[in-house]
Amino acid sequence: MPVCITCGLAKDQSLFAKRGNKYRGNCRICHNASKKAWSKANPEKKAESVHLHYAKKVGKHPDECRLIRRTAEEIRALRLAGKKDYYLRNKEKCVAWARQSVLRRREEVAAYQLEWRAANKERKAANDKLWRQKNAGRVNWYSGNRKRAEKRAAPPWLTGDQWAEIQSFYERAANLTILNGVQYEVDHIEPIQGKHSCGLHVPWNLQVITRSENRSKSNRIVSEAA
Repeated sequence: MPVCITCGLAKDQSLFAKRGNKYRGNCRICHNASKKAWSKANPEKKAESVHLHYAKKVGKHPDECRLIRRTAEEIRALRLAGKKDYYLRNKEKCVAWARQSVLRRREEVAAYQLEWRAANKERKAANDKLWRQKNAGRVNWYSGNRKRAEKRAAPPWLTGDQWAEIQSFYERAANLTILNGVQYEVDHIEPIQGKHSCGLHVPWNLQVITRSENRSKSNRIVSEAA
């Protein structure tokens, strides 16, 4: 039986490659292990060898089929560009799919958003500030529209004492914000810009709640928000 010059063991002839009338000095197992070790120790030479072999196989010059190596940032940028291009070419389809996905996972999305906002308060505040800066016109329009809505919702028969009581709600919200370090706002129990009904800007329709509660309630009444 032939003896492997690498491990020094006598092995069956089937484990050796035959060259003419002689068997190769090392067995297939040791030969493959040596090749793997060399490839691991010389990754660049191995890649170049594979590239030259592929170019020869397809009958091209090595430079014509050389692999373009990109960094992780470049790959990420190419993927984002591809997604953006697909969205622009299929905008209606993407929007419809996104709406259906949100409707199917409404509770899951709401729970995730609430958890994310609680864990990333500073990032959420920075994102909100950046959005307001980029959409200053829209913010001004909303603020002006809100003030006009409050003015329309205030009945002309309110007395001076009732106006003073309304002012006290805003003062209470400002004091709670300073004391607790959490933003408080004055909310209309029956929204003055509701989808199905509009409340009045009167003392008995006001309450002081946190900004997060006010945002989650939006223009709905308590029963609808729950």
